Amino acid sequence: MLLNPLLGLALLLFGAKIGGILFGKLKQPSVIGELVAGIVLGPSLLAIVDTSSLITEISNLGLLFMILLVSLSIDWKILEGRAERFSWMELTRVILVVIAVYAIGTVLGWNIYTMVVMGTVIAIASTAIVARTLTDMKLFGSAEGQTLIGLEVVDEVVAIVSVAIIANVVGGSEITLWPILTTIFLVVGLFVVMGRVGFKFVKRATGSIQKHGIDEALFAFTLLFAFFLGSMTEGLNLAYVLGVFIAGMLLCRSAQHPIITRKVKEIGEGFFIPIFFASVGLSINLFSAYDQIIPILMIMGIVVGVKLVTAMTAFKMFHYNLSDALKLSSGFVTLSEMTAVIVAVAVAKLDPVFYIGLIASFVLINAVSPLLIKFAFGRKSSANRRGWS
Repeated sequence: MLLNPLLGLALLLFGAKIGGILFGKLKQPSVIGELVAGIVLGPSLLAIVDTSSLITEISNLGLLFMILLVSLSIDWKILEGRAERFSWMELTRVILVVIAVYAIGTVLGWNIYTMVVMGTVIAIASTAIVARTLTDMKLFGSAEGQTLIGLEVVDEVVAIVSVAIIANVVGGSEITLWPILTTIFLVVGLFVVMGRVGFKFVKRATGSIQKHGIDEALFAFTLLFAFFLGSMTEGLNLAYVLGVFIAGMLLCRSAQHPIITRKVKEIGEGFFIPIFFASVGLSINLFSAYDQIIPILMIMGIVVGVKLVTAMTAFKMFHYNLSDALKLSSGFVTLSEMTAVIVAVAVAKLDPVFYIGLIASFVLINAVSPLLIKFAFGRKSSANRRGWS
């Protein structure tokens, strides 16, 4: 029997918090417990909580809180001098993914739409899950953790361009470069302009708020600023999360950064973020996917295999040793939250098996990937540390 939306939301939050605590006591990332809570309460097992519009809206806010918290937590001073290296590493990895997917698709007889969707899904990863797992392991501020997050930041741009590619392919008969180039131009322009103009505004606004002793208003200003930039980027046909991410990037350079981060973390992790991860578990019925278990497992195997092999190859090409390459590659096994958007946009062009397979992969791979990250970061690195410099 399904609970009403409000009660279902409360139970989902309770289950997510309990799941996170239990897995934390087992020394596992709490995100797994939150995901498992959604699976248990959803149609796969108990079937007492449904993905209502209320849960969907709060889940969307949870994603924004997670992106904002990630951006606030990044040491931008470390990343600023390494942006070019990260960009080349990410470009190399994406090219390898394209080559691998094209080769596999040709052998298996995939059409162009399937190849593009699979390549896009495989190329992009989840910054939210990686950041949450590294935070739980207290490795977010480590050299390896900051390098991985730096690469994931570049990957966010890749995700935005990827959505533009998918929309272009689905809406037309061929891929054209103009929408892609326009998107890249807008993204680069936003970072440059906001980096120069936006910071001055943020510095004055946050300083004025604190000067007048109304620290509680800092959180409200943070959301207002983040959601304003999110609305602006959405109006430019870019992802809403890009504006939120830029807002965090600017706010973390202000003197009030510690206060803002604490407020966002308290409210985000106390309510919105657990709902986001738990809602992922509600999005699939494992029983309905049982009849397609073989092709689904094949799709999952291809996704994980190509992600891991191409990432390892790319990072080895940049002189990381095997242990360190595995650490970075583990973060790219995750599937980006944009996967659901991509699949929804391309559903008319996708075979139903691929649709189910990609949604199942999104839930199951993201449930398991924190374990791989924990395993990889638990390994001892060799003496070769050139990659982190």
